[in-house]
This record gives sequence, structure tokens and C-alpha cells, in this order.
Amino acid sequence: MIHFDGIVYALQAYGGISVYFNALCTEFSRRGLEIGLYLPAGNLMGKPPSSVETKLVNSTNRLLERYRDYECDAPVGHSSYYRLPSSGAKSVVTVYDFTYERYFKTRQKILHCWQKNRAIRQADAVICISESTRNDLFKFLPDVPRNKVHVVHLGINSAFLQGYTHSPTFVSPTSQPYFLYVGARSTYKNFLPVLAALKDRTEHLICVGGGPITEQEESYLDKSLKGRVHHLTWANDEDLAILYRHSLGLVFPSLYEGFGIPVAEAMACGCPVIASNTSSVPEVAGQAAYLLDSVTADTLGVAFDAIQERPRRAEMIALGIDRAAFFSWQNCCNATHEIYDLLTTRRA
Repeated sequence: MIHFDGIVYALQAYGGISVYFNALCTEFSRRGLEIGLYLPAGNLMGKPPSSVETKLVNSTNRLLERYRDYECDAPVGHSSYYRLPSSGAKSVVTVYDFTYERYFKTRQKILHCWQKNRAIRQADAVICISESTRNDLFKFLPDVPRNKVHVVHLGINSAFLQGYTHSPTFVSPTSQPYFLYVGARSTYKNFLPVLAALKDRTEHLICVGGGPITEQEESYLDKSLKGRVHHLTWANDEDLAILYRHSLGLVFPSLYEGFGIPVAEAMACGCPVIASNTSSVPEVAGQAAYLLDSVTADTLGVAFDAIQERPRRAEMIALGIDRAAFFSWQNCCNATHEIYDLLTTRRA
């Protein structure tokens, strides 16, 4: 039996970590593996998979619960967010990125790093979601034994693989040709150069997620891009797949990613990708994306034109579909299960 510590569902409404643990729980349950998904009692922000039986654990405070060790009644416990089992169970911890270490300078960073470093050092097995993240781990924690750190790439949800092109309930915010931007827009995500690149062009931009439009962004839009930038607070997988398939391309200029799920999703949908040539992005995109060594309004403008050239666009789409096939939840779960087996074999 595997004990999944579902603390992430108390921390976020939706995000890459929730997608990852939903996939693990669903796929392992489908295979008949005995699992338990343990959730802190009280108001959850996220929605765990309906296909898996969940168990509630008493919790006095959601914000404090994230830092406590969890009770584990299985041979292996796998935490969704840097917690350790308080019993003698073997511990698996997944490391997503080192964003806090690179970009945050607050008290929150100190607490986050204390928890993350403790979990990594004391875990029996550590999963990194990319080679880039693994390299960062050894940069920030060079004392961690290399033989307990494993790279397991993430997968792509089925909606992005099933050819959705329309929906009876979804209405696109624009009928004009558009580029797509998915996710957070702050600081290192490099959103403002995208706006600058679009200023003297005719294409629209659809942004999905990432929180409300900020005052700074609103001011820029009013001056230069009024009516051409559309924001959707959220889109389900089926609707997002439609947006990918009908867009001119995904613009993903982030300077740092632990994996970069939107890149893989876009490629699976036949959507050309423009992205930064940094961190895990080239690892995920391979030769399929238009990668920028420097993200400026000028380099983005060149990329916008390049991916609309017919021969190049067709080649990018074909390469992207082939590349995306590498990232499946089946592969992810196979590799993760091997790690669980290795730990239980050692225990025996």
C-alpha cells in the first residue's frame, strides 16, 4: 500500500502539483494498486480525484498543517508538498523547482527552504520532475546522496491528446488571430515583453490563469493594447485544448521552470511554442519549439513572424506532436512505481 499525503489540496485550488497527484492517484487506482489519499480535515482549496477513496486527517489549522509531519500507516509515504512521515515508513518526496531559492527574498522563503531542505535530506527517495530540477537540487544541496535522487518527467492529460476542436459550451473571447499565454505573469515569467512585442501588431493575446490583471498590466493595456488582450481566470482541460489548437502559438517566455507543463500540452495539441531557452524548457521542448536566448520585444516579434511561415509552422507542429508523445502519465507512473518497489525491497 502507498500512502499519499494530499496536503497540496489544502494549499492550492488548481495547479501543476494538483494535476500531478491527480494523475498518480487515478492511474495507480486504475492499475489496482492499493493506495490511500489522506487529506487534512476542513476546507480544501483543491479538488482531489473522484476515482480515489480519500481519508480525512484531523487538522486544527490548514496553514500550520502544511509544516507538520504526517501520520503514515503504509510501508511507503509520498508527500505532495515536502512533508515527512512521523512513523517509520519509507519517505518519497517530489521536488518541483527551486523558484523560492532563486527569486524570493522574504520570510516565506526561509520557512519554505527549511521545510524543503529537511524533507529532501531525510527522504529515502527524491523525485525531480526534470534533469534541470535535479541539477538545481545538487547546486543548492550538494550534500544530498546522488543515488537517492531520480528524474521522473510529468505527463499530459488526456484532453490534450484527444483532438478536441470545439465545445458546445465554450466561447472564445476573440474571433481574431491570437497568441496564447498560460499561467502566472509575474517577474521572471517575462510577461511585459510579450505586451511590448504586440504593441504595433494586429494579433490578439489570450491569457489563461495567473490571477487577476494587475494595475501595471491594466495601465499598459489601456495605453497600447486596448481590446486586444483577453483574460480567462481559468479554463478546464477541454477548453484549454481548444484554445491551444486554434491559436497562432503558445508564448511561454518564463526564465525559470521546473518542468513547464503548458509547453508539453501545446505541443500535444499541434500548437507551435515560443519559449525561453532556459532551465527545463529545452529539455521538454527538444527541437520542436522556437527557443529564445534573450526575451525582448524585438526577439519575440521575430518569433511571432517565424512561426506563422507555412513550411516552418508545419514542421514545428509535426515535431511537437512527436515530442509530446514522450510525456505520458503512464510513463510517469511506471517510473514512480519502480521507486516504490525499490524502497519496499530494501525494507524487506
